[in-house]
Amino acid sequence: MSARLKKTAVISKTIQVGATTLISRFLGLFRTILMARFLGASVVADVFSMVYLVPNSLRKIFAEGSLNAAFVPTFIQTYKKEGLEAANSFMSTTILVIQGFLLILCGIIFIKAETVLRIISPGWFIDPTTIMMHIPLGVYLLRIVVGLIIMFSTCALLAGALHSVSHFTVPALSSVILNVLFITQVFICMHFNLSVVYLSYALVFNGFVIVLMHVITYKLKGFSLALPTSQSWKDLGRMLMRFLECSVSGGALIINSFIDSSFASYLQVGSVVIMSYANNFMSIPISVFATAFSTILLPQCSHMALNARKRMSFYMLEAAKLVAWLTIPTILFISFFSKEIFETTLQSKNFTAAHVALAAPLLSAFTAGLFFLSMNKIVLQMFYACRCTRLPALICLSGTAINFILNIFFLRPFGSVGLAVATTIAAGFQLVFYCIALRKKLNFNLYLPQFGKFLTRYLFQLTCFFGPMMISFFILNKYAYAYLPLKTYCLLFHSLLLWFWVAPTVLLGMFVVYLTRRRFGIRMYFLGHSKKKRCIPSTTCPTE
Repeated sequence: MSARLKKTAVISKTIQVGATTLISRFLGLFRTILMARFLGASVVADVFSMVYLVPNSLRKIFAEGSLNAAFVPTFIQTYKKEGLEAANSFMSTTILVIQGFLLILCGIIFIKAETVLRIISPGWFIDPTTIMMHIPLGVYLLRIVVGLIIMFSTCALLAGALHSVSHFTVPALSSVILNVLFITQVFICMHFNLSVVYLSYALVFNGFVIVLMHVITYKLKGFSLALPTSQSWKDLGRMLMRFLECSVSGGALIINSFIDSSFASYLQVGSVVIMSYANNFMSIPISVFATAFSTILLPQCSHMALNARKRMSFYMLEAAKLVAWLTIPTILFISFFSKEIFETTLQSKNFTAAHVALAAPLLSAFTAGLFFLSMNKIVLQMFYACRCTRLPALICLSGTAINFILNIFFLRPFGSVGLAVATTIAAGFQLVFYCIALRKKLNFNLYLPQFGKFLTRYLFQLTCFFGPMMISFFILNKYAYAYLPLKTYCLLFHSLLLWFWVAPTVLLGMFVVYLTRRRFGIRMYFLGHSKKKRCIPSTTCPTE
């Protein structure tokens, strides 16, 4: 078992995973662009988006957060205390039980596909016309793609073992390869005018490819499968108890996704897939940093919880500062350019200017909760590393309840934007509840004054640098429209060429913000020490 990662290793591993995830997300963005041109915001697009939500959401329980959070600490403990053979037996036992359960679950969904659609998209069953338009295709597609969850889960278990020995590359690259395959297949469907049914079968093929990648890497790292033993069944029992508690948290997130999509099914055609497109854009910064960082921190904090739990308060503060440092400019950027994002990437004959007008405020509303959603992922890992799972599960359920209630109140007056606002508010309440629980239950020191001081200084720094930049863009846009030929103006401000000069400008601005952070009194552990004597993570002293 590799030693606990140092600070520089945490950052380097986060960059490694984040870089591959960034590549994957940009490929995913390209995939979204192609899907918008292939299906637009049509009935077929709504159906495919809703159907794919089923295996994709179940993946968050059985192939990502919940299973990973329960499996990794148990696997590390088994490997560390009992050795490689015991770890192999534990892996075999886990695969046997989890995959057996998923096989039964997939069979039920396959047989009762229409009932599943009735639960997740009730708005489609109100009118006979929508029933004829949505349901037959939805049932057929759901029966094709439901088996993906078994493949996702297999990869997650093998990836958990790889994470335990600090190997993150192949699990991160798998999403890149999935997107490359998906993009290729969408191109083929567009070129040969194939239906979305062929694309669904292609997704199943992609799942087999990723499973094969993980199996080969798992073997190369010295792991194997071994016969279950009495001890492996005991270890599995401990893991399942933790998993059941963690799955409530993951289940709450899934319920949130289904709640939003279910409410969207009552809105006009295209609302479901437009919400999906907006979520895809918002998920880029979450996946690139928050998911990558939390993935690295789970084994790190699992070691820390066993040997030096007091350090976790320090890491919590520094993680919050780093998340704020990254997400606040992202929120400002995406909100400021939300219309241009959809206009320059998705707008086509199948995704019109009217769809852009619906999608832009939706993206802004979702993005407003970026800090809350990112921190919720990281804080949840703190609970899991401390083997505290029931309390965060209850908090997740409370966030789900808040989201549901707000959706009811916001749907009629605000439409799909109201659903996004409800998600943001619920995520904020959830983070507050998490912090209270960390303080009361696990005796974390939250260092709120230090974080408040950091946040005040950082907002002032951003105002100094990006305030003038935003004003300059408005002025430049106004004068370009007045004095440039219309074709040139549209090319510079309303096409993909916009990002060739806006993106470097923003990145240069963030680089200047990074270089001048100490002049504004901003110090962050994960971005390097200042020249002054600093506290080290073996203490509970914050960096402010």
